[in-house]
Amino acid sequence: MRLFAGKFLTLALMLALEYSRQGRKTLLVDINSRRPMQARLIKKKPLRYLESYMRVTATLKDVSMETDVDNLTLISVTRGTDQEQAAWVQSEGFDRFLQELRELYD
Repeated sequence: MRLFAGKFLTLALMLALEYSRQGRKTLLVDINSRRPMQARLIKKKPLRYLESYMRVTATLKDVSMETDVDNLTLISVTRGTDQEQAAWVQSEGFDRFLQELRELYD
């Protein structure tokens, strides 16, 4: 899977760009804790990360980065281990995160 990681990264970004160009309110969430790259691809540096939201030390707005593309927002994670990523994806915080996203984005 690692061989194709760059292609999946580009595909996710291209799909997000296309949805946003169609006028849909779009959120791209980079949860690749081994090598988060989406922010770098759009030349942005996150001020807060998704983990802060999971720990309830930040709001969704705090961890969201507006981009130079209309209707496209990005949320990123910090580097970490697969075990850390698996733990927070299975947490109640992640469920709360998904619920809030369903209410805000297309």
